[in-house]
Amino acid sequence: MMDNDHSELEGLNEKIMETSSEYVPSTSDGSEYLMSTRNKNIRRHIGRRLARNVDNLSEDEKRKLAQRRERNKQAAAKFREKIKRTILELEEEKSIWERRVSENLARIDRLKASANHLKEICNSHKCVA
Repeated sequence: MMDNDHSELEGLNEKIMETSSEYVPSTSDGSEYLMSTRNKNIRRHIGRRLARNVDNLSEDEKRKLAQRRERNKQAAAKFREKIKRTILELEEEKSIWERRVSENLARIDRLKASANHLKEICNSHKCVA
């Protein structure tokens, strides 16, 4: 089983070397982007396979792997907190804008009422004159 996993990883490494050494011209349809995305996906797959297979790692490598996982967890938690803060800030900003809109609508209503009152006064004076 170990030899099979190892040969599979070597095969994936060879795929990476083949695709990354190829020159892919930039085109309007984004094929260069797709190629780089493919390389990233292959590398991720290799990383996952290596992460699952920790039995053959040295203690130092296991420690480094555990540290990397911990850093990744901390980074993910930090990112989630940043998203929460951003959402709260945007909700607060939204409520401020909604309050301003309602204040402006009330002001518009008062101005319309004042304009109607002035029109009535003007029309009543025209009739008198």
